[in-house]
Amino acid sequence: MIRKLFLIANVTLLVGHSLGQNMWAQTSDIVAEIDIELASTYFRELDAIAQEDGGKLWGVSLAGPALFVVPSSRSFASNMQVITNSVKLEQRGNVFVGTLPQQIPIANTSIRWAERNWTMMMWPLLVDLTERRVLMAHEAWHRIQDKIQIAAGNESNSHLDSMIARICLQMEWLALSKALASNNDQRQQAVVNALVFRTIRRQRFPNAADEENRMERKGIGLC
Repeated sequence: MIRKLFLIANVTLLVGHSLGQNMWAQTSDIVAEIDIELASTYFRELDAIAQEDGGKLWGVSLAGPALFVVPSSRSFASNMQVITNSVKLEQRGNVFVGTLPQQIPIANTSIRWAERNWTMMMWPLLVDLTERRVLMAHEAWHRIQDKIQIAAGNESNSHLDSMIARICLQMEWLALSKALASNNDQRQQAVVNALVFRTIRRQRFPNAADEENRMERKGIGLC
């Protein structure tokens, strides 16, 4: 009986040692792929964007759970702990590292995971500060869009496949571009021109106004 207990104890220790080595190896691999100090800096940038906005634009703060994910390996760094039985995270300073489950799609987007809405961005992030801030703010907005009742999804805007709608759209954009570069009366006339082309397009295609407005509110863009 004692021999059996001794054998069981030895097997348990060996298995535990092996699992510990595997976990350490996985964590080391993640740290090698993701610069933890840089990830921490980027998380602070994201917090700064949220604090700068202060919820003024949408009525909801952009601050919240965020993931930086390496698409090829699914390794990730997060700004908070994940409460789930399927993922084990290692804390490195104020950053948590782990491996994303296979069923979670990877993209610059937002996801629902472990009972939280997460901002997800693919690692490495953009080097240019302005471009990176734009990306962060945009994906953080996707995380809160359900809260502000602007559901995710693409509108068809199939009318933009027609030549007349496309021309009107391009002319509207050109007029708005001129308005931004002009002053006083020239700016006012350029804005009027833009509204004329928008009105022509939306009068010709009955669903255009509703579909374009919903697309614009979602921050997706028309083309």
